[in-house]
Amino acid sequence: MIDPCSSPVHDCEGCWQVLLPGLKRCSICHWPRPLGWYCANGRKGLRSACRECMRAKWKDDNGKRRAREKRIGVKRVTAQVIREMMVQQSYLCACGCGRSIRWEYHVDHIRSIARGGTHTRDNLQLLFPLCNLKKGAR
Repeated sequence: MIDPCSSPVHDCEGCWQVLLPGLKRCSICHWPRPLGWYCANGRKGLRSACRECMRAKWKDDNGKRRAREKRIGVKRVTAQVIREMMVQQSYLCACGCGRSIRWEYHVDHIRSIARGGTHTRDNLQLLFPLCNLKKGAR
């Protein structure tokens, strides 16, 4: 790391800039942690917050998601509904690729809940997993 004091021997008391090799400082709690404490952030490298701080954020986000689902009345999709949807779609992916969804499928929202869609049968479709992951949050 760069020495903030520009001295070859760092002897500033309480300076938090200098870290031992293999450590990174969390952007939230400011504790130096080993690199293993930081989750991968896609192609960008490591996250700036340690896993303890991220766990608290994820828990909060999960609680908000559950509250939103409760508010709009999200209920679990039963196996019977999925079987009926498979028959309706002739056991083929809804995107039109022609792949079979008999053994592998993802239940997908046509209009996402985040964009105002509902968790009702008329807003659901069955997609082949690869097609759903390629689709993303469109």
